[in-house]
Amino acid sequence: MSKAESQREVLGRAVERLDEACRRHTANPHDALLRDGLIQRFEFCFELGWKLVQSAALCALVRMLP
Repeated sequence: MSKAESQREVLGRAVERLDEACRRHTANPHDALLRDGLIQRFEFCFELGWKLVQSAALCALVRMLP
């Protein structure tokens, strides 16, 4: 399994947890702790996504080199 594939799996699980947090927050929008957790999960997913994009771009660049 490549680094990008591994990162994609981790990101997929993180997005599932983000979706769960969104559903819980929608059910109880006035809970500040849930809101803060939702924000933190979003930031985590964003960072994982950014790292995946970087890995994919680097991999594509390496393939383009002679």
